Amino acid sequence: MRRIRWLLVFVALVAAACRSASTSTTADRATGLVGTSWRAEQINGRAVDIAPATLSFDSPTRVSGRASCNLYAAMLTLAGDRVRIERLSTSRMACPPPVMDQEHRFLTALVEVVSLHRHGERLLLIDEDGRVRLALGPSSAGRRGAPG
Repeated sequence: MRRIRWLLVFVALVAAACRSASTSTTADRATGLVGTSWRAEQINGRAVDIAPATLSFDSPTRVSGRASCNLYAAMLTLAGDRVRIERLSTSRMACPPPVMDQEHRFLTALVEVVSLHRHGERLLLIDEDGRVRLALGPSSAGRRGAPG
């Protein structure tokens, strides 16, 4: 009887540790990104070489940046290993067609992202099919920069 009681206590402790670990993972990831700013290096495997595009984590629930031509802001949801960027709003400036094309590709990729992964100094934003939609490097655009 005593062994069963200890086994139940052990199982309860393991379950509690797992529950708090998954909660802190989400919170730690959000906290670790807040205040960082990133610049797009690739969009769908294509180099960003026309105009800079950036992504800044303003809070655990908000991102913003420059999409190449226009400024944007969006809501951010981090839940476990999942990320969702939605309710995107942008300014409405017009730029040359190549810049507007890059901006369209950037914004489309941004809202199709479902997870993010750090790979060295890079932040990779991944879609539902496991494709890297955006590869970003740290930016020092007046912010703390990306943690290493």
